[in-house]
Amino acid sequence: MVHQLEDIQAYNDNISNVIILISPVTLLVLLLITPAPYGRYHNYKWFSSVQDISGRLGWLVMESPNIWVPALVIWIYPCRFTSNLPNMVLMSLYLIHYFYRYVKIMWGMCKIK
Repeated sequence: MVHQLEDIQAYNDNISNVIILISPVTLLVLLLITPAPYGRYHNYKWFSSVQDISGRLGWLVMESPNIWVPALVIWIYPCRFTSNLPNMVLMSLYLIHYFYRYVKIMWGMCKIK
């Protein structure tokens, strides 16, 4: 059992190191090489097959991982969060905050239209 935990830790460390090493290359490619106009400079050459999406849908897609990723992590690894009270409190506050923010902003967007 201990050997398996060491293997998992080594795997996680390796993945973290790979992500850290790839990050600067990705940053350079995205910032310097790839043009990505947005807002009033948006052109349809960049996303020729995609029409403009509404602000509500864009916000929903952007913010939804803040709710479902932590919930998925808690569901996959329940013992890490349910066995430790501070973890439970902090993760609960985080999920409540983002759920409230999600509902409040979506309700506010619905009222505007």
